[in-house]
Amino acid sequence: MENDILIDQFIRQFPEFYECYIEHFEFNQEFLGHVFFGYEVSTYVEKLLCENDDIEQIEKFFNFFEWMATQNNLYSYRRFDWGLLRIFIFL
Repeated sequence: MENDILIDQFIRQFPEFYECYIEHFEFNQEFLGHVFFGYEVSTYVEKLLCENDDIEQIEKFFNFFEWMATQNNLYSYRRFDWGLLRIFIFL
């Protein structure tokens, strides 16, 4: 349930990731948030940050990350914690 809310919110804000989500779901036969956010999303955001050429998109991601980190459920927080904080550790 919590993962449904998280991915629904993400796809609403970032529809360009819909096909990636479908491929991920078909390959894994389920949604694995730590894999999807920890690899697909973080790799994309890391590239955005390194190129630094689309500030509006970077801000949009950071707003979403803030939303994830402030949710009152452990699932969303853990996807942020384990899946996305690696971006900042390795930059």
